[in-house]
Amino acid sequence: MNDAEVAAMKTALAPQSAEKPLAARATRTHVTDLSAQGEPFLWGLGGALALGVVMIVGFLILVFWNGIVTFYPGRVAVATLNDGSRVAGEATRTEKFRPPLDVVNALPAPIRGKIAAEDGFTRRTLYRTGNYDIYNDDFKWVSEFQVRAVEYPTTMIFAERLEWGAFVGTIKSATANAPYEYGVAFHESTVERLIRESMRGG
Repeated sequence: MNDAEVAAMKTALAPQSAEKPLAARATRTHVTDLSAQGEPFLWGLGGALALGVVMIVGFLILVFWNGIVTFYPGRVAVATLNDGSRVAGEATRTEKFRPPLDVVNALPAPIRGKIAAEDGFTRRTLYRTGNYDIYNDDFKWVSEFQVRAVEYPTTMIFAERLEWGAFVGTIKSATANAPYEYGVAFHESTVERLIRESMRGG
């Protein structure tokens, strides 16, 4: 037996070490698409829900505001026109418009210059004049260049009638338990309420 065989035998008979070299552990990485988990859809549904809640709350606020304004009487304006006539009513809205050329040419030079500076536009106000039984109309447009002055007298009354729509004017006289006439029956309590509302509106 030569030396190489003796060395191989000693190696085979030698006690094996309890420690073994650590083998490299394989690491598994999980990569999952977000669409597979449904997270984008959750964010989308959450955003849609938030938007819906905001829209509902905004709509309720709009209804509440318009309702409050409806029950609170506004002031009655009396617009004195350049020709001396007057228009009394509740101003509902104002807008810009382009008056016809023949109307503009008939106006004084300062007013024509002002309209020309606004590129041919001016403003007009829509008044709810009421008194349909007298004027056959409930509303009237009044252009800005037609108005000489606008006042808000506290003696003007705006009242809803059972017929012919709203009444706009002043109370000249009233009789207790008066018969029904001109679409409105004024009683003592009605007159007192109208006077209180007109004073509050002024």
